Amino acid sequence: MKTEWKLLTGSEAIVSLIVITALYFASVYSYLLFHTLVEMAIIIIAVMLFMITWFSKGTIRNNYLLFLGISYLFIAIIELFHALAYKGMGVFPTQDANLPTQLWIGARYLEAATFLVAPVIMKKELKAYSTLGIYAIITTILLVSIFSNTFPACYIEDTGLTTFKIYSEYLIAGMFIGALGLLWKEKDQFEPFVLNMLIASIAVAVLAELAFTLYKDVYGFFNLTGHLFKLLAFYFIYKAIVVTAFVHPYDLLSKDIVKKDHMLREEKERFQELFENLSSGVAVLETLDRGQSFRFKDINPAAEKLSSIHKNEVLGKNFTEVYSAVHESKLMDVIHRVWETGDQIVIPELYYRDSRIEGWRELYLYRLSSGEIVIVSKDITKSKELERSQENLTEMLMVINKILRHDISNDLTVLSMSLDAFKENNDKEYLEMSHKALNRSFNRIREMGKLENVIANQLELKPYDLHKVISEVSKNHPIEMDMKDNCIVMADEGLYSVMDNVIKNAVDHGHATKIDITVNLENDGACSMRIADNGIGIPAEIKQYIFKEGFRHGKKGNTGLGLYIARVIMDRYGSIDVKDNVPSGAAFILNFKRSRKDGALDEKTVPAI
Repeated sequence: MKTEWKLLTGSEAIVSLIVITALYFASVYSYLLFHTLVEMAIIIIAVMLFMITWFSKGTIRNNYLLFLGISYLFIAIIELFHALAYKGMGVFPTQDANLPTQLWIGARYLEAATFLVAPVIMKKELKAYSTLGIYAIITTILLVSIFSNTFPACYIEDTGLTTFKIYSEYLIAGMFIGALGLLWKEKDQFEPFVLNMLIASIAVAVLAELAFTLYKDVYGFFNLTGHLFKLLAFYFIYKAIVVTAFVHPYDLLSKDIVKKDHMLREEKERFQELFENLSSGVAVLETLDRGQSFRFKDINPAAEKLSSIHKNEVLGKNFTEVYSAVHESKLMDVIHRVWETGDQIVIPELYYRDSRIEGWRELYLYRLSSGEIVIVSKDITKSKELERSQENLTEMLMVINKILRHDISNDLTVLSMSLDAFKENNDKEYLEMSHKALNRSFNRIREMGKLENVIANQLELKPYDLHKVISEVSKNHPIEMDMKDNCIVMADEGLYSVMDNVIKNAVDHGHATKIDITVNLENDGACSMRIADNGIGIPAEIKQYIFKEGFRHGKKGNTGLGLYIARVIMDRYGSIDVKDNVPSGAAFILNFKRSRKDGALDEKTVPAI
């Protein structure tokens, strides 16, 4: 709403004209009635000025207006004595015009001095009660001096105004003019409407003082004019403070305070916009029970999306109620530490999983001055997956490089030597050696192709039926297989390679003739698969090495690349291990993480915080 700049609106001007006309006719009927009405109006306005400013002193940051408001209580007191002492009222024994004139001059000196000092006071710290006490002392001294006849005479019957009174009016007018100049220097500290009203009040007060230098009769025209000007001056002060307090309360503050308030509002709006549009999730937690628990006070849209929650559903809820696994992830310990120490803590990577969500997060926690805890979170699951993919790819390239440099180079050397020997001796045994060397190289190349396809492509995991996979793979191996129970697991095309390599190892190296497969579904949705053969088994001393790249065993020095590929692939699905089978053979245990019906991600060990 725009503040009104006019001194008087059209309706105010009409009402003012009606009031002035009514007061004039009252003065014609009875000047004493006119004077009493005007003085009572001035006193009421002055008391209202004091009450509004006094009871708003906690919010008014403009010391000029507060100082002015306090002074008007004591100006009203002197004005009340002036009204009661006026000639014809008969309240005091003295019936001449000197006492009310002295009281008038005393009130005007107090008012003019207040306006003159106010611009200086506004730059200092104003203690309201001390100011109240000082004005009480000054007013008491002034009244005592007037009623004890120590105050200079201002009006003498049959003579009129004294020189002291006339020069005092000029001095008071000069003080008002000086106050006007000082006010103008500080104009930037006021809202335009309040500044206009103050200037108008002081200007009209000057006119009132000049009018009071001209009258000869306390019931005369210039006395009447001076009182009307004074009433108008008080009305402008009334508009500046009383009306503004109810219609435009911010105008009572200094302009600097208003500017700061506007700036704070703009900053709050900018912060809110940033909060709502930030790509990272932000949650604000309110502290309860001296840091024993925390509840949601606010979250931004990114946090809603990141945690699959709705703002309206979690506000006011306890943090641990929404994040049920927060203690397992050690995050609650960090929150307590931030609240107790005020330290800002960054957690580069934290794995979290509950029944609703799981994944890797980067967290930044800090404490506000209010004691509230702010948690800024960023989903780094994809970057962690990419990081693992790059690690796997690097590992694969190293394997390929090693195989190319070692295994295939050896096979090519054997092939070259066998061909040379065949040329010299024409012995078919050398051709057989060459043929085996070529087959080994082709097998290595095929195996590397499988490895490259699994790691480089990093296909998205999707549900696979273990029974169907085993049925497909068994067609490649002439061996008896028996499978009990079934399970749906999260995997990709590499699952076929895992099953093929495990079964191929049992047939080729374990000399198995029968394989039994059992499946167990855990309560949390995880699945365990046991592939047991009746072969010769795996020696205890090499069990821990068979899944490592390049492991060789036996006189032929066969490279264990097949089981290595199986381990690399199973790292994406869960894990693989090997145990002894009873009464003979080996049992490979394949553990699959729970089915991703709820969007599960690869589980990793939670890092220490």
